[in-house]
Amino acid sequence: MNVFEGFPDVPIQDVIIETQSGVFLAPSSLDLVGVEPYLYSINERALVLKTALKPIINEYRYILIDTPPSMGQFVINGLLAADRIILTLDSSIFAQRGIESLNQIFEDIKENTGRNKSPDMAIITRAGALYERKPPLDELKEVIRHLFTDDESEKKEKIRQEELEAEIKNSIKEVHAVPYDAAVYNAQIKGMPLTTISSDSPAAIKYEQISEIVKRW
Repeated sequence: MNVFEGFPDVPIQDVIIETQSGVFLAPSSLDLVGVEPYLYSINERALVLKTALKPIINEYRYILIDTPPSMGQFVINGLLAADRIILTLDSSIFAQRGIESLNQIFEDIKENTGRNKSPDMAIITRAGALYERKPPLDELKEVIRHLFTDDESEKKEKIRQEELEAEIKNSIKEVHAVPYDAAVYNAQIKGMPLTTISSDSPAAIKYEQISEIVKRW
C-alpha cells in the first residue's frame, strides 16, 4: 500500500518474521482485501510486488510467492515478480478449468506487457479416499466390503484423475502428483512444514523429490 498516496511508507523488511521452522515469512492480512481497487488507479499496477521485492532479492536463496486462487491483480503481480511458475492443483475437474483461465491470463500478460509467462511445473494433490493409508483393521474392513459389493466408483474416480493428469501433461512439461496424506492436514493445523513434523510421510517424500528438481533450476 505504500505506493499509494496517504499510506505509510513501510518497506517489506519491516513485515518479515522468522517462523518456528526457520522459514522467513512476509504474512498477508485482511487489509489486502481492499487493495485491488487501488491498483487499478496506477499505471504500473502489475509490477508493485516485483518492485517491493527488489531490496531483499539477494538476501534469500529462494523466495516463494503464494498467490490467492482468484484471478486478479494479485495473481498477475505474482506471475510478473516470479522467475519460475509452479501451479498447485487438486485432482478435480476445476483444475482443468483453472488452467484454461490461467492460459488466458498468460496471453493477456504477453499482450499488455510483452512478457512471456508460462508454467514450469504443475503439482497435483490427489483426492483423499483413493490414496489414504488406513489402519490394518480398516484395511480389512475395506477388503470385506469390496467382496460383497459391486462398487466401481473408486475405480472410475481413479481413472478420471489419471486422465486429468495426462491432459495437464499435454500443456505443462513437468507434472508431479502428490499422494493423499493425512499428515498434510496435521501440518496445516500445527502451522509447520510437512517435512519438519513428518519427514517420512508419503507426501513429504514426494515434496522432497520435487524440491530437488527446483534446486536444479
